[in-house]
Amino acid sequence: MAIAEAGAGAPSYVSSFAVGHIEYRQEFPAGNGSVSMVRTAVRLMCRAWCLPEELVETAELIVSEIVTNAVKASPEGDALRATSRPTLSGGLYFDCVDRLRECPETPEMPDGDAEGGRGLPLVEMLATEHGWTRLPGGWKSHWFLLEPANRAVETSPSA
Repeated sequence: MAIAEAGAGAPSYVSSFAVGHIEYRQEFPAGNGSVSMVRTAVRLMCRAWCLPEELVETAELIVSEIVTNAVKASPEGDALRATSRPTLSGGLYFDCVDRLRECPETPEMPDGDAEGGRGLPLVEMLATEHGWTRLPGGWKSHWFLLEPANRAVETSPSA
C-alpha cells in the first residue's frame, strides 16, 4: 500500500497519517438501523483487512458513538457517509460526514447516574487521534485514527 497524501484520494486532513489507498465508503440514511449497519460494515472490512481483533472491537465501539451522534444531529433520512481505511501499521482510519457544522468540545465523563453523555469522552479515551473538520457545503467530518496497542503514531513532523 502506498501512503495517501493530500490529492491522492485521502482527505487533506488525514494526509499526515500513513493510510493506504484502499478504502470502504458507505452512504447511509440518518435513521433507525444506520448505526448497526455501519458498525457491521466496519467490522467486516477490518476483518477482511486482517486487523487485530482487539482493535476491531474498539473500532466498533468508537464507530457506534460517532455514527450515533451524526444520526442524532441530522434530519431523518438525510444522506450521511462513512469511510474506512486501513493504516500501514495495521490500524484503522474512519470518518463520518454529516451536515452539522458545529464541532463539539469533548465533555468530561458524566457521573454514573447520568443517562447519556459518555460517547465523546469514550472516543477521546479510546482513539489514538480524533477530531473534526469543516467541509465545503455545510458538511463536517468527525474522524478517528486507531492504531494497534503496541504502535504509536506521530502526527507532526519531528524537530
